[in-house]
Amino acid sequence: MNTHIHRRKTAIVFGCITAIAGCTCVVPVHENESKPILHGAGVGADCNGPMHAGIPALREVIETECAFAKTMADRDLKTFAAFLDDDAVFFDKDGPLFGKDSVLKAWKPYFDGPKPPFSWEPTQATWNGKGLAYTTGPVWDSGGKCVARFNSIWRKQADGHWRIVFDKGDGKCDPTVIPGGGKRD
Repeated sequence: MNTHIHRRKTAIVFGCITAIAGCTCVVPVHENESKPILHGAGVGADCNGPMHAGIPALREVIETECAFAKTMADRDLKTFAAFLDDDAVFFDKDGPLFGKDSVLKAWKPYFDGPKPPFSWEPTQATWNGKGLAYTTGPVWDSGGKCVARFNSIWRKQADGHWRIVFDKGDGKCDPTVIPGGGKRD
């Protein structure tokens, strides 16, 4: 049996046992496999995201990240805003942006014009078993060249929606590198 698959099954079984036993510990779920990715600035509209093992929370956050990326492709700042937590922290070239209003002010120029200046798509997702999730993946310029990697933290809200609370990109474009070190299997 493939060691990677065996480890994943063991983690899932352990997580189920933990949940049944009522343990308060959190078992992180990692999804590091990904489907082929389409490159180009409109990719948010056809986002594949990582494959998921039928874990509803991971599926939700992956679909949310894809829908979030689609707002750029659709040039829809109003819908983009709906994905932001009121206390969101985004980093740009000048440092951190604190709060939804600050993020919207800084990102508004990206939504001007008919063509998106960049696009992104999740290739990895992790869920902490409670209300936080992490997504990461490549960012492409308008010509389809990978220029960065995004790293986002999502929080599930009381209303059931995932909203982004933290976003920071880096200049690394190697899609096989897992943030924090290591390589994907």
